[in-house]
Amino acid sequence: MYQLSSSLAAHDQDVKDIVAIDETSFSSCSRDGSVKTWFREKSSGSSVTWDHIVVHQSTNKSYINCLSFIDGIVYDGGNNKLIQGFPYLSNIQENENEPVFSLSKHTANVCSLSSFYDASLGDNYIISCSWDSTAIVWKNNEFLFQLRGHQSSVWDAKIIDPTTFITCSADRTVKVWSKGTCVKTFENLHNDVIRAIDVDLENSIFATSSNDGFIYVCDLQTGAPKATLRGHDSFVYKVKFAQNQKLISCGEDRTFRVWDMKKLAEQQCIVLPATSIWSFDQLSNGDIVVGSSDGMIRVFTESVERRAAAEQLKAFAEEVSNSSISSQTIDEKNISPPEILSKPGKKDGQVVVVKSLQGNLEAHQFTNNTWVKVGDVVGGVGSDQKVEYEGKKYDYVFDVDIEDGKPPLKLPYNANDNVYSVAENFLSKYELPASYREEIVRFIIQNTGGVAMDSTGLTAQAQPTTTPAAPASTLKVLPFTDQYLTLANFKKTLLSKGIVKINVNEEIQIPEEQLMEFENALDNQASNVDFLYTEAEFIKHNWKMKLPAYDIMRIITPFLPSSSKLVPFVHDGVASDDLNINLMAIRCLVNCFQNEEWGIPFLEQVDIYEFVFKSVKSDIPETFKQCPQLLIAIATLLFNYSVLTVRKSNLEMVPVVADALNNKFGASPVFINNEEAAYRLLMAYGNLATVEPTLKQFAKSIKWLKQVKTRYDHIGRFIDVFEDLSM
Repeated sequence: MYQLSSSLAAHDQDVKDIVAIDETSFSSCSRDGSVKTWFREKSSGSSVTWDHIVVHQSTNKSYINCLSFIDGIVYDGGNNKLIQGFPYLSNIQENENEPVFSLSKHTANVCSLSSFYDASLGDNYIISCSWDSTAIVWKNNEFLFQLRGHQSSVWDAKIIDPTTFITCSADRTVKVWSKGTCVKTFENLHNDVIRAIDVDLENSIFATSSNDGFIYVCDLQTGAPKATLRGHDSFVYKVKFAQNQKLISCGEDRTFRVWDMKKLAEQQCIVLPATSIWSFDQLSNGDIVVGSSDGMIRVFTESVERRAAAEQLKAFAEEVSNSSISSQTIDEKNISPPEILSKPGKKDGQVVVVKSLQGNLEAHQFTNNTWVKVGDVVGGVGSDQKVEYEGKKYDYVFDVDIEDGKPPLKLPYNANDNVYSVAENFLSKYELPASYREEIVRFIIQNTGGVAMDSTGLTAQAQPTTTPAAPASTLKVLPFTDQYLTLANFKKTLLSKGIVKINVNEEIQIPEEQLMEFENALDNQASNVDFLYTEAEFIKHNWKMKLPAYDIMRIITPFLPSSSKLVPFVHDGVASDDLNINLMAIRCLVNCFQNEEWGIPFLEQVDIYEFVFKSVKSDIPETFKQCPQLLIAIATLLFNYSVLTVRKSNLEMVPVVADALNNKFGASPVFINNEEAAYRLLMAYGNLATVEPTLKQFAKSIKWLKQVKTRYDHIGRFIDVFEDLSM
């Protein structure tokens, strides 16, 4: 069994990758922009010591994600889009921080590197992967092939032979390539992003790991799964075949795991006092070198001679024991009685949560035939453990990295806060761009277990509670009728400058004094609705470029005094061949739900909603730049109509909206492939099912719902709806 050999305070930030060189040396890279080579010195008594040199230090605040080693050169890749090679034995004084090789062809972040040596011809190969959705094969440091075909980031790749390659991607597929051509695509392996892949040529198999927490072992020729390895509780960042018919993996659940490939079972699970275990590699002597988010590198060994001293092992165990675990990673409903710790566990690596005599929740893991405390469970809703920040108590205080090379910003949050208000206050406090808003919202939700309804407009967040749900209803989220969603966000300066720029090239121009008044009018749309409507009307009738007119209209729709002003824009906009105008016209309709004077009566008119759902296009090309925004706008319109249906018990509306969901938009793959659009369509169907029971009765047999379930049944907010629909 593996035990700690050494703990190295290696980097100032996350250790993102490790590459083994031989039994006494390896290289590491980090978000701090450095590449280091480490050398094991002779053991002194029972102590193993390591020394290192800095091989490369980025000078432009770029961070380094990945490494590969071949022929004495360590190659690194990162967010500067470059792959650079340095002699692994040279420090930055000797190499002057200048690479001997620089490979440039990717157009986005380089996230993975792998090497291959062709012994027959003496050629060196590297395959690089990038967020630009491609992998590139390099031969002797020259470009050879660019592998194009994945629909999203290519996370990892391996070279099978000089002309055969295998890749995995965020599009959830694995592809096999012959030279530059894809010859096989394996689908339906994982339900989420595939993060890593490795190949065992001797047994003609490959292994993949994913954000869905699973590892699949598959036939290399057919892609058919041979085994599913379950154990990780979160993202699995790396998987690799190891010596002695073992497989190693690591992930976001604070663990790295060793699997016995003969038994296809977990052999050992080691918990580290860090949140993310990013990478590892195995030295030729069998030792495993692990890099993590706390900037540490830890070496683990099966050798008694290289095992850490007793006091170091004790200190490591205490560090793990004293570390904190977010309650979001453990199901606190399954709290076990303390007596369970006096009995053997069901398997090595089993984790249980018990309540201590002091009333605290503790996580214990069964390892080496004994229960070991691996952390305190904190951060749960209703927890008495608060964090103080600027004189106030919070459930959470996050460190948010906005820019590499600068200290993180503090983001305080309480479980009962409105997540969007918190995000807005955070951006305002630190004068950050509004474009960060959705990313901050997602960050809070992912790290607190919150549930958000909307990702581009207002939110309706499920409020956490410490009291049991009322027995009157067994449904978790349906019907959701708290509010209509809106798509009214806009950038005042950008819109104003755009209109000024277009105005110059139009034959009939807006007078300069009106342009000067326009930007100020946007500060108070309600008071200036007549002026803004006049500008929109002018642009629609006089300009060749009509899009700004629709943009103005979707902003002022909630304040228009009558529907008559909106109808021509909706009619022409929805029927337009210009998808950008379609987008704005649909946003007008979405925001119409916010007009308190006439919005709902207008939208309830049969001829209005029948025309809209008949005219709006469903076959939206993914090449359209604003495709995600258009998908979400359409899905939001359907969702708002479902809320209206439930609120007004308008059964006459159900067949039209349900038909649009089941036979038009739900049947379009482009909607299913967009998580947010798929979720809003699902919620719309769920709302309708609460007023029309037959929709719930047949939910299991509806094709698009089954596709959504297959794709997203690992995501909490989807799971709740599926359960409410008895799917």
